[in-house]
Amino acid sequence: MKILFLIIILSTKLHAENVPLPASVSGVDEIVSEFRNQFATKIIDLGKNYISTITNESLIFTNSEALKCNGGDNIAGEQLASIQYTYKKQKTAALLEKVTYTGCSSEISLIEEVTTTGTNLEPLKFSDIIKGKRSIDLKDNELSRYYKISNGDGDEIFSVIIEKKDNLKLLSFSILGQKFLTMNFEYKNNTTRVVFTYFGYNASYSRQHAGWSMKNNFTEFTNTVIAKKAEFVTYLDRDGNRISLSNFINSFNQTVMDSAIKTIGSIIEYHTYYFPPTEATKTGSQSQRFIDEIRVAQNRITANTEISLVKKLLQDLLNAAELGQIIDNRPKNN
Repeated sequence: MKILFLIIILSTKLHAENVPLPASVSGVDEIVSEFRNQFATKIIDLGKNYISTITNESLIFTNSEALKCNGGDNIAGEQLASIQYTYKKQKTAALLEKVTYTGCSSEISLIEEVTTTGTNLEPLKFSDIIKGKRSIDLKDNELSRYYKISNGDGDEIFSVIIEKKDNLKLLSFSILGQKFLTMNFEYKNNTTRVVFTYFGYNASYSRQHAGWSMKNNFTEFTNTVIAKKAEFVTYLDRDGNRISLSNFINSFNQTVMDSAIKTIGSIIEYHTYYFPPTEATKTGSQSQRFIDEIRVAQNRITANTEISLVKKLLQDLLNAAELGQIIDNRPKNN
């Protein structure tokens, strides 16, 4: 028993000391956040714009006035939308989670399903669910995860499968049931290596008053990123030749972010119309402009786009601070 405990400690320590990849290389959480953040923002705004009532693992939104929503009329006090969370632990060391998002007229907007295997698995807190918080990547005690977003008819919109095998972590991304990206990580003592494989796909998605058709016909190809301790990160093209960071980012963005992920974002945005209308709630404080600008910069960094504008904002903020136009009232760290 002591030997097993020692192995777990050493394994955790080795994982913690993995050579990190640069921020310019998107992980699963960064990729998913590109389309999931707008949905999470909608959920948060519902709580700010409507009356929230929590019963067990369900959150119901109502309004004190009548309004039109999702093509129908809703009277005051009638349920407008809801979030329902269920989970089940299986004896096979698996945790099954399901979040159902229902809009007006009791029409299901989206369903998130997560199946995780590992040890000492704990369901997500409901307080995080209703804030739209969820990490997709695996924790140290987790061995695999299957994350899926589908519509009310059960049609899969997006999914990602993550598995750990020895010193490997394997990820497979799908849009409308078709694989478009894999990311295979290999961890060694002084090296982290990840191979991106891009796949072509033909898919279509039709809903009332909306439709999407995607044709990306190309021969699958790869990019490889190698990070070593105390060395520059190496980026390789499909033929194993070195390329610049800029070339890698352009390839990834054009093949993944500007195609599949952008389309998924458009589909998710369509499904937010099932919910009652919301307006962004301002704090009314003098810091609101600062908050908005920082949030935009954060999104740009996450998406690796318009970095020059982020640099300009930082310089503007530095100039303003030097002129005494920004006052730092944060408590000092002891």
